[in-house]
Amino acid sequence: MAMLTLADQRVCIVGGTAGMGLALARICAEQGADVVIGGRDGTKAARIAEETGPNVTGVAIDVLDAASVAACFAELGPVDHLVVTAAVVRPGPFRGLDDGDARATFDGKFWASYNCARLADVRTSILFFSGNLSSKPATGMVAVGAANAALEGLARGLAVELAPLRVNVISPGLISGTDAYAGMSGADREAMYAAKAAQLPTGRVGSPEDVGAMAFSFMVSKQATGSLVVVDGGAVIT
Repeated sequence: MAMLTLADQRVCIVGGTAGMGLALARICAEQGADVVIGGRDGTKAARIAEETGPNVTGVAIDVLDAASVAACFAELGPVDHLVVTAAVVRPGPFRGLDDGDARATFDGKFWASYNCARLADVRTSILFFSGNLSSKPATGMVAVGAANAALEGLARGLAVELAPLRVNVISPGLISGTDAYAGMSGADREAMYAAKAAQLPTGRVGSPEDVGAMAFSFMVSKQATGSLVVVDGGAVIT
C-alpha cells in the first residue's frame, strides 16, 4: 500500500480554493502530503488553507497573468505534483462570439495550464483538467471545447517531451458544488442537476469528491502518463 500514499510529497493545486481542486486538496492532506492551494485572492487562499488542515498553505496566483504565475512558482520552489484546475472561459455561439472572448477562453483554459506547467519546477507529475466538451460538443460552447481538446493534446505531447515526468488529464462532465453555476438560483441549479442525472448511466451528476478521488489515483499511479480519463457519469457514451 506504500504506493497509495503522498506522505512527504509536495502537491500544488492551482485552483485549489474551491470545487474539485479543494476536494483534491483535502484528500492529499489526509494522505500526508504538504499541500499548496493557489487562487487569485491570496487572503482567501490562506483562509481556506487554514480551514483545510495544518499541512495546507495558500498562495496567490493569477493564471491570466504570466508574471504572477512565474513569481508564484519561483517562490514555491520544487513540487512533486502540479495540478491545474483553474480556468476562466467566455462561452457563446460561434458566429456571435467576439474574437476577444474566444481568445480569452484559450487564455483562461489552455494558456493558463501551459504557463503553469512551463514555469513550475515539477518532479513527478502534472495533471490538467479539460472537460467533456472536447468530445461531446454543445451549441454555444465551441471555443471551450476546442480549448479543452488543445489541452488534452498538450498533455500527450508533454508526457513524451518531459518524460519520465508523468502528465495526464481529467475530463469532467457536469459536477455539482463548483463555482461554474454560482450565477444560477438554487432551484434552477438543482433542477438542472436532476434533469442531467436522469440522462446519465450512473443516475447522478458528479461531485467534487468523485473527481478528486480520480485525480489522486493519477498522482499515486506510477505507470499512467499521457492518459485521459473522462469523469462524466457516462455522458459521452449516451
